[in-house]
Amino acid sequence: MPAPSLAVTLNEARYQIARSRQLKDSLDEIPVAVQYLAAETILIRLTSALESFLGDAAYKIACGSTYADGTAPSLLVECRSKAHARSEMLSRDRDRPKPYLKWSRAAYIREAVQHVIDPKDNYVLQINNYGAFIREIFVVRNFASHRSTTSRTEYRRVVDRIYGPQRGMQLGRFLLSPNYVPRPNLDRYLITAETLCSDFCRA
Repeated sequence: MPAPSLAVTLNEARYQIARSRQLKDSLDEIPVAVQYLAAETILIRLTSALESFLGDAAYKIACGSTYADGTAPSLLVECRSKAHARSEMLSRDRDRPKPYLKWSRAAYIREAVQHVIDPKDNYVLQINNYGAFIREIFVVRNFASHRSTTSRTEYRRVVDRIYGPQRGMQLGRFLLSPNYVPRPNLDRYLITAETLCSDFCRA
């Protein structure tokens, strides 16, 4: 059986990111208060697409799927199917099988694939390259989704790093405002997410 196509995963991610971009570009047609709420929804949609991409790409690469440039992945174990890849990531060389895999931090992703995909493979190298971005966008997503004390504290650290300390900022404004940044943060997230997906697939 041939390895599953990584191109399908990349194309789906690009489609979802493009839809999120279209929604963002249409925000000017609605009141500002609604724009802020809509921007949070777009962010959550974007991070959902990223999580799906990162997991699906890892499973397919573990099955030997070639990258977009035709190169083969470097694997520690080649899996028979996506289900087999997930099973191996959960249990191979672990004292106790993991109950689930997480794709929202570079550390979680490295831990998920460490016994299946070679650390020198492009997928793992890109985890390292995009680690700070992955952390930031999911920290902001967690605040958008939960508004917990912990998520609020982590979100404030992101705001402090980008805008300087002691500058409180409503989440919707953080996502959409062009002030003090080269481009609005939601635009930056959309652009970087698309580049991330291409780099992970060597496209």
